[in-house]
Amino acid sequence: MAYPGFIEGWTNPLNGSTDEKQAHAAALATFVKLPAFGNAADVDRPKKVVLNAVWNHLEVVKALGFKFPRIVQRTGSCVWAGAMQAFFTRAALDAVILKQPERIGIPFGLNNYARSRRRAGMIFPGSGSLGSTMAASLAEDGVVFADSLPGLPQWTNDDGIVYGGPTELKWSITAPIPAELDSLAKTHLITGVAEIKSVQQLIDAVQVAKCPVTFACSRYINNGTLKGSGTDAVVVGDFDSHGGHQTSVHGYWEHPTLGPLLKYQNNWPSSVYPTDPDTENGTPCAVWVPADSFAKIIDSGDAEAYALGGYQGFEAQTFSW
Repeated sequence: MAYPGFIEGWTNPLNGSTDEKQAHAAALATFVKLPAFGNAADVDRPKKVVLNAVWNHLEVVKALGFKFPRIVQRTGSCVWAGAMQAFFTRAALDAVILKQPERIGIPFGLNNYARSRRRAGMIFPGSGSLGSTMAASLAEDGVVFADSLPGLPQWTNDDGIVYGGPTELKWSITAPIPAELDSLAKTHLITGVAEIKSVQQLIDAVQVAKCPVTFACSRYINNGTLKGSGTDAVVVGDFDSHGGHQTSVHGYWEHPTLGPLLKYQNNWPSSVYPTDPDTENGTPCAVWVPADSFAKIIDSGDAEAYALGGYQGFEAQTFSW
């Protein structure tokens, strides 16, 4: 089912205002470089990795009281929603690996959205931001959970975590941010951000470093198709529509018949795509996309992608849960 309610929320910073270009360059200057892992024998390259399968992990479900159903945007706040999907995966992975369930909570992140917009010179309420300034806010300002501070807007679980359009617009500027929130947010910093400049880096970030990636471009995926059967069954999509949109990437799969695929996690209603046939690792509103399709968009320069580092930064990792 195609999604008729799309609102553009990302603009290529290279085509933006002077403030946006300067903010983008300043953010990039703070990021680290993703290692070149190559094909060394000690580098773990599983044929399939689904990082946000951790949303369904027993410890995560126990901490929340339910499976994390993703953040659902109601306005053109995709830069916030896409970043929060990646942040939750990053935080949950670290929590499970380090056995620190206190790291698990429903992320708020609208303060990061406001600060990302402010960095880019967007001082009036509205929709949209840059992927770079949002990633910089995760690393520099930190993220709070929804229950961290009395008086923060409340969410509902309506086919996903929803704060609502009025709240998203109110928090698109920094005025509502209480001073106490800033100090709390510093306790949940992303340990590093790496810019992704090629599809090989995108694959390496997910497959080898086991890091989720925020991904924005001027095309989006409006449809998904179920292909294959049995354990090879998969919902496949491709960049079929035009409009600036940020989502996130959480998986890599060397599919036996379709070739290399990357998992594209959207922020829309679950009805947009067919249900993932993988009942153990699947998540709502996601499709698997040919790696070649990501390559074309990244190589065109019309994309922003940022890997979120965990407690071990961007080292090659081997883990299971």
